[in-house]
Amino acid sequence: MNRGTPEDYEEEIRASDAFKKLQLENKKLTRELKASNGIISRMKMQATIDGNVNRLIEREKIKQERYLNLLLQHSPDIIIILDEQGRFVYCTKSFLRKSNIQDFALIRGVSFSDVFALT
Repeated sequence: MNRGTPEDYEEEIRASDAFKKLQLENKKLTRELKASNGIISRMKMQATIDGNVNRLIEREKIKQERYLNLLLQHSPDIIIILDEQGRFVYCTKSFLRKSNIQDFALIRGVSFSDVFALT
């Protein structure tokens, strides 16, 4: 039985060593891939949770805005809301009646001082 030359034997050993190194590298890459997939899965889950939380917050804001609008619309008190520049953003019907203003559209975005300027 002929085993080949010593060079063939050394080549077989080198090939075997290279194969073992490739197997070890493959195992390492497989572990890294599993870890990466776990991270991606957690990130997707967190994004879903964040999206759900944001939707719930938005719904709650809408509910609060509706409630506030109902309160303001039915308030017998004079209430006005101005922006940072002193322009009308909102006012109650009581304010419009007391000020003899027919419609809020006439003063929306107009400054308080312009509406009540002394003439």
